[in-house]
Amino acid sequence: MKPISTIEEILEVELQKDDNNSIYVVNAIIKDYKPKPIEKWVWKWCDTCQKRFDTENHSTTCPICDAAFEYVFQIAFLLENNGLVLLAYAFNQHCKNLFPNYTPKEVYENEAKRRELEIMVSSLCNGRQFRIGLKSYRNPREELSFAIVNTKFIIE
Repeated sequence: MKPISTIEEILEVELQKDDNNSIYVVNAIIKDYKPKPIEKWVWKWCDTCQKRFDTENHSTTCPICDAAFEYVFQIAFLLENNGLVLLAYAFNQHCKNLFPNYTPKEVYENEAKRRELEIMVSSLCNGRQFRIGLKSYRNPREELSFAIVNTKFIIE
């Protein structure tokens, strides 16, 4: 298991590096999540092109390669640790780990599931610390970003 890092330690290391894909574990409070409302978490995804499309695109296939879309989540969480904050994204497979009882398609299509998930996610923003796996990466604009990985929220 990776040692626990602080957000400050992660940023000190990552801002000096040219590479990415480092894995960290941090104990952090979830301050907030975006986007709101939750149905905006859902995107159509082309696995062939590795591109996402808005769900308002009513097509069932990718306009670039004609492959079938799948529905995926993409979410951002604002994490806080020792007074510093970090924006961390969760998408595709990692959201399946975070929310194993919810599929993107059913959340998009079923209002009751959406409300249920919204209540659950809102309960994460209550000042309680969670152990969260983070992976550094460079986004398409070559900016340092972080993805939530190897994490499952256990709510009792």
